[in-house]
Amino acid sequence: MSAESKSPLLRVLLVDDNVTNRLVAGKMIAKNGAEVLSVESGEAAVKASSESQFDLIFMDCMMPDMDGYEATGHIRDSSSDSKNRDTPIVALTANAMEGDREKCLNAGMSDYLAKPIHPKDLAEVFERWASRGPAMEVDSAPRGQGGSEAALVDLSSLVEVFGDSKEELRPLVEAFVESLREELTALQRNEGPDFDLETLRLRCHTIKGAGANYGAKPLSRVAMQVELACKEGREAEARVSVPQLKELVERTIEAANQVVS
Repeated sequence: MSAESKSPLLRVLLVDDNVTNRLVAGKMIAKNGAEVLSVESGEAAVKASSESQFDLIFMDCMMPDMDGYEATGHIRDSSSDSKNRDTPIVALTANAMEGDREKCLNAGMSDYLAKPIHPKDLAEVFERWASRGPAMEVDSAPRGQGGSEAALVDLSSLVEVFGDSKEELRPLVEAFVESLREELTALQRNEGPDFDLETLRLRCHTIKGAGANYGAKPLSRVAMQVELACKEGREAEARVSVPQLKELVERTIEAANQVVS
């Protein structure tokens, strides 16, 4: 019996503001014997936690308006109407900096999972926190020929989870491409007199995470560098880097389309 058909299913809340992250992480979580409700914001997570009981919550840390730390605080608040004050909350973060784990735990989260999510790490999280027993092992699939490490898009990690069928991969890649087009538009709107360093940082954070999930290592790496420049207030450097980032987004879109064409 597959993990998806296992009964009763664990009920999992997945919180991430990026649609491609929700698609990939949602499928990976479902393979561990879970019924997944995906929401796109901290506010939506707080609302969902007041309406339903979950066995496990995966919470993105970096989201606009209400981030994962604040949403966790609301869910844990004893004066709130949350049904999940004691539900394990696993932080999802693309950052791997010293002190991040402690920050997550201090915010009331139960565990920490770095992006991009790897099946083995996810299975270990289920074994630690799932209240109805350990997760089923994810079937291993042959790694795809997605290109070398220097390739713009390497789908081997997705192939490992979902298989190498283009029919299975195409909807995921199309969502990734659409999200990159939206990010490219947002980068263009942020140019000139409307430039805002914090807006650029948030856009780069999203691009970095999506790129990592889809094996777009060059794009993820450049986005991380620009994000860091924004965090450190190096505005001139960040501005100069935007044209390179935009060009790389365009090239990554073309490469992703070719992979599943």
